[in-house]
Formats: sequence, C-alpha cells, structure tokens
Amino acid sequence: MSARQLEGVRGRWAPCFVGHVGGEEESLERFIFHEGELLHAFPDLRMAIEESVVSGTKIWARLHITGTHCAHL
Repeated sequence: MSARQLEGVRGRWAPCFVGHVGGEEESLERFIFHEGELLHAFPDLRMAIEESVVSGTKIWARLHITGTHCAHL
C-alpha cells in the first residue's frame, strides 16, 4: 500500500473496522494514521499475506513485510 492508496482505505473498509496492534484495539482513523507513519519511515514497504483465517466476522493474517528504514519511527 502506498501513501496515496492509504487515503482510499476509508472508502473500501467498513467504518466499524477495529484493528489490533500490539494487543491494543484501534479505530480505522487511528489505523490510517499509524500506517501513514510506517509508510513515511519505510517508503518502499511491501506487505504480503502469507496465511489468513476467517472466523465469523474476524480475520487473522500472517504477513511477510519488507522495507528500507529511511526515517524516524
């Protein structure tokens, strides 16, 4: 996902989105903010879903993430 694509998340993801980062829940707006910080620090960030499991309304995913650290995070 690029910085430009990040803004498009609002239109594609459900407004009731709840993310879980470091054991903490975060809203869609907070997720977009954190992803923006990550993309700033790792401008060539690439994420690939290695495995995912869906159960009811929940999904779990194992990601493979690579990128060059270029700014403070």
